[in-house]
Amino acid sequence: MKGLDFNIKAPLAAVLQASFTVATDTGTIAITDFIPQEQLSTPNNATHVSFRSAFINLDFATGIFDKSYSPISNVLLDQNLITVTLIPEQVPAGSGIQLYLLLIEFYQEVNGIQYSLKSGNYNALNLVEIL
Repeated sequence: MKGLDFNIKAPLAAVLQASFTVATDTGTIAITDFIPQEQLSTPNNATHVSFRSAFINLDFATGIFDKSYSPISNVLLDQNLITVTLIPEQVPAGSGIQLYLLLIEFYQEVNGIQYSLKSGNYNALNLVEIL
């Protein structure tokens, strides 16, 4: 299941051309040495991109699960070198399989307001790690 893309039109490998790490003990996902405008395939009108992660602990036998999300990291699509660090609010409780997901969504800013671009061809959700 590792590497499962939830949007067949926007596989993570086609949208994000940067390496990232997953710290499985904390659920932290880090994209270092990242240049948004160069390392993303973006919709034509996009001005910003947001990243969010999820850390889920799922017991398939009982159906019991716990989840934790990182705050959204919203980034301007430019040439600046940055690091995106996504830290879930807490480590999910329980036993079972641990799932780590990465979400990428694009926005267009108009008059200071960011509007989500709902194009299914770019927004990616991927199961980046499973233990």
